[in-house]
Amino acid sequence: MNEEKLKQILFLLQEQNKELLTMVMHLQVSNNELKEQLNNDFYKVYEELYNLKDPKEVKDFLESKKFIVGELNDMIGKESTKAIEKFNENYEIMEENIEKILS
Repeated sequence: MNEEKLKQILFLLQEQNKELLTMVMHLQVSNNELKEQLNNDFYKVYEELYNLKDPKEVKDFLESKKFIVGELNDMIGKESTKAIEKFNENYEIMEENIEKILS
């Protein structure tokens, strides 16, 4: 196989890797958004269940659940940020590889 053919194959592989990386990043962020929504929905269920009881009895419980949901959502947000940062880092490396292949 000649060098030009190998460059073409490498180029195509890098392009496919970029597409796969993009897809994985979108899936990760979507998954994290769904986790946040699920946490919020669980809190709403707790609220509905405990709203039927005496507010004095459940105030502390609901506050603790609200705090936990907030903490979970914060962690999930950080996961999304890290996923996007890692994506950008890998994407840049792939762009550099493509430039090297074409030069």
